[in-house]
Amino acid sequence: MPEPNQKSSTATENTVNQQADVQGDETSLEEEQPQVADLGGKWTIRLEDIGSTLDLVLIQNGETIMGSGTLKEQNTKIPVTASGTVAGNSITLDVKTVVGEFVNKIDKSYDLELVKVERMISGTYDAYSGEDFVGKGNATASRIGL
Repeated sequence: MPEPNQKSSTATENTVNQQADVQGDETSLEEEQPQVADLGGKWTIRLEDIGSTLDLVLIQNGETIMGSGTLKEQNTKIPVTASGTVAGNSITLDVKTVVGEFVNKIDKSYDLELVKVERMISGTYDAYSGEDFVGKGNATASRIGL
């Protein structure tokens, strides 16, 4: 007949092994998920084909990103807001001019699809005036202050 101490010792070893297996599974799940790029801060995005730039301050919370700034067209600065998502090294941004009775009457928006490769962020944009599609082109982004 086995002694009671041997039985509890074996049970304790099994429990420790099961806990180690669970922790190992959690670690492997964390390793499999791609890391989200840190894209918060001050940015300048050049809309190359139309010669305009977006100066944005972006705040990131996990996969969500938002911010505000200005659209510079020739000698005009128009206030804008931005919202979007970050997945791995890809960023999707929806940038819209702030339109209001006392602010601005220019209704423009830009849908940006950017990818971070090493220290460079580039991609494409679609430009809209109100609801009308007005063009598309290439965009490059650089962090201000680096």
